[in-house]
Amino acid sequence: PYAAQVLESAQPLDVNWSDTALVLKGEGFNGSVNFLDSSATPKAVNAVGNTKLSSAQSKFGESSFYFDGNSSYLSTSAHSDFAFGLGDFTVETWINVAADAPIDSQGTREMALFTNPDVFNAFQLILAGNAEKTGTGLVFWDGITRKYIYAPINIEKNKWYHIAVTREAGKIKIYLDGNLVGSGVNESNFTVNNAYNIGFQNQSGLQRFFNGYMDDIRITKGLARYITNFTPVEIPSIPKKTG
Repeated sequence: PYAAQVLESAQPLDVNWSDTALVLKGEGFNGSVNFLDSSATPKAVNAVGNTKLSSAQSKFGESSFYFDGNSSYLSTSAHSDFAFGLGDFTVETWINVAADAPIDSQGTREMALFTNPDVFNAFQLILAGNAEKTGTGLVFWDGITRKYIYAPINIEKNKWYHIAVTREAGKIKIYLDGNLVGSGVNESNFTVNNAYNIGFQNQSGLQRFFNGYMDDIRITKGLARYITNFTPVEIPSIPKKTG
């Protein structure tokens, strides 16, 4: 469908770009709140609170998304791409935690990564913690079944890590830096298509914010991109229409 194509960088094309539901590269001017979704069906992405692009940290390029851990997060527009149904999907990002979350009413220090406002009809991806620190686990929580899949990890502050969660044929796999750290069965029918939050969760009044930086955020619908251990790389370029 493209009369001509140019590449955004020297990176190869994403052959599965047509399956992308959200692609946020985190590139732009320092302090900017204008975020471009370069997925196959671009959505509006809004900055809430103090979320912005920052040149202080980046995994790729010269900037990334900054979250202050207090009131900041990203919110997408609603779209049917986020209704995964019974199908496969992949949710992934690079994260860099700047500081521990405050202790919540449950006695833990947890941060939200990907969440849906309809908590009990969608899934949530949480960076778990204990009373001492954030980053002791990754939690895939299914609001429909009220069940979770927990992957124990141990991440350090001010260091980049790649997080990926896939579902293939009803099985969830959780990866840290390309290594499988947790898995479990999940056959829920995720039909809600409202907005997704990145870096924030409000569960019955318990609010969790992400504190740090994210880069190369991608959601893919209908495809489990990773089924075995892998080496995380920069999100590839996509073709751009030029005429």
